[in-house]
Amino acid sequence: MELLLLILIGVFYGTGIFMMLRRSMVKLLIGLILLGNGANLLIFLLGVSPAVNRPSFLKLKKR
Repeated sequence: MELLLLILIGVFYGTGIFMMLRRSMVKLLIGLILLGNGANLLIFLLGVSPAVNRPSFLKLKKR
């Protein structure tokens, strides 16, 4: 799962930077959106606990 997310993040970053280098305003905006999605996936991936395989914000507190 983590490997798939890493590949997807790399594709988002690479495509986003490529699109931002084009001379069109629409492609610039699409590039920014892709970079933002890549950054969000990176934050999501960093929050995953390897022992539980769930993001840390989804853990239930036991009383």
